[in-house]
Amino acid sequence: MINKSIGARILIVVGIAASLTLIGLVVFYTQSQRATIIQDYKAVTGRMVSSVAAGFGAIMETGSAAIAEQYAEDIKDAIDLEDFSFIRPNGLEAFRDNATIIQVNWHRGEELFQQRDGVQERRLYSEDDPHLLEALSSEKQVGIVDEALQHYVILLPIANDRDCNRCHGKEHAVLGLARLSTSLQHVNQMVTKSRDRAAVVLVVVLILFLLLTYLFLHKVVIKPIQQVTHAMHQVEQGDLDQQVPELGQDELGQMARSFNAMTRKILETYTGLELEQDKLTTIILNAGEGIVVTGRNGEIVLVNPAAEKLLGKSIAEIVSQGFDQLVGDPLLISRLIENPDSNYAESVLQGERYLSVMAARIHTSQGDILGMAALMRDVTVQQRREAYLEAISYTDELTGLLNRRSLMDILHQTIADATDKNKPLTLLMLDLDHFKQLNDSYGHAMGDRVLAAFGDLLNDRLRDSDYACRYGGEEFSVILTNTAKQGALKTAEDIRTAASEMQVEGLTVTVSIGVATLSQCHDLFPETLLKAADTALYRAKEQGRNKTVQFDETPPRIS
Repeated sequence: MINKSIGARILIVVGIAASLTLIGLVVFYTQSQRATIIQDYKAVTGRMVSSVAAGFGAIMETGSAAIAEQYAEDIKDAIDLEDFSFIRPNGLEAFRDNATIIQVNWHRGEELFQQRDGVQERRLYSEDDPHLLEALSSEKQVGIVDEALQHYVILLPIANDRDCNRCHGKEHAVLGLARLSTSLQHVNQMVTKSRDRAAVVLVVVLILFLLLTYLFLHKVVIKPIQQVTHAMHQVEQGDLDQQVPELGQDELGQMARSFNAMTRKILETYTGLELEQDKLTTIILNAGEGIVVTGRNGEIVLVNPAAEKLLGKSIAEIVSQGFDQLVGDPLLISRLIENPDSNYAESVLQGERYLSVMAARIHTSQGDILGMAALMRDVTVQQRREAYLEAISYTDELTGLLNRRSLMDILHQTIADATDKNKPLTLLMLDLDHFKQLNDSYGHAMGDRVLAAFGDLLNDRLRDSDYACRYGGEEFSVILTNTAKQGALKTAEDIRTAASEMQVEGLTVTVSIGVATLSQCHDLFPETLLKAADTALYRAKEQGRNKTVQFDETPPRIS
């Protein structure tokens, strides 16, 4: 749980940091307290030692050495000291031998003091002890705390003032030192109590701090992060309509605003993609061309109804057989896939249909392969038409256009196709104006060149699905497939205008055009459509030539 909760991790880190900080403060406080208490203790003890030393000096001035020695013992017991003694400058304890008695008697020139019996020498410090030397050289009180912080010792120099000279001489500035040793146990107890109180305060403060930190983090950090995390999980599950509160201007507020902007953009994009997908699906499902698509691994993921119809197989059969067996020729599919020309197609006989098949890989903009796609069109009519046209002599030698016999055959085919597919069909009849005069004036060779140029003009102006024929002499016809009245009139006018602008060796010609649509005819015979277009052409000539006229007599159509 701790590994998954950012709040718990933050709280642990903050708790550790706060604990270390507070522990450091407690240690610092305890050490400061210890130093303060010891300093105060030193001051009090120092004043006490000074007072004791002053009393000792007063006793010594009276010459009562025995009383001074007893005074030291009484002081030790009275103020609960570990030790109180006097030491000479050489580190030996005073009042333990006769050295001082001998010195005083010598200076006074008489036996003022009786020497002790059974004396014993007691060394408290070596002569080179740094504390001893410091006290002697500075003639000031020196305090010493042992390493275990259990004992405190004060060395107080006893000055050799004028009153002392008569007994001790003037050779030494310091007669000796008063040494006071006391226990620091009660000081340590005070420090321990202070430390314990500080530890209790530390625990209470730490608990309150962590509680407040948790409440703050939960409200300001954890809760907003949990809201964003929950919203992200919902988005992951597909619920894109997610928004989180945008609180404050800090990083979390900015993160919330960025998240909300991101989800709005994702939702907008996803909605747009859904609409586009719906459009694409509609187009694919209703397309007349067969469409088959695979995934990255070659599995078929999409087959539209037209593909089922053209291939004569069910979706299950197409999917189970695989992409390379779409038309039963894996080599053909492989050839199409590997061809660098994405518009390259091959025709194949599938049952009773001729199919034009295109296949290619689908790539991302970065070049990654997403899958493959195949597009199939029914070109049976086109194939049969091409086969038929190749089987007969269907072109006019002079113009390269279809001849009159081909025109009738093609009219039969196109009328049948338009009727089956409920598509419009229009026929144009065209006649070069005053062509006989041109032949008479410039000769038949020039006339032939004009006819050939006009044939080229028709080929340039028409679509691949249209048919241009030389009907005879200077008369031409054009079959416009899948073209209704308005489109046919526009095409006719385009041809008429282009013809008037055409020049052949400096000569210009004009053309009259008659337009008739299949829907205007009372039957479906080619002759009827030809007659209607010819009638419209006749009227164009009657109106002065260089005109486009639409057939306007539309008797009831015979079904």
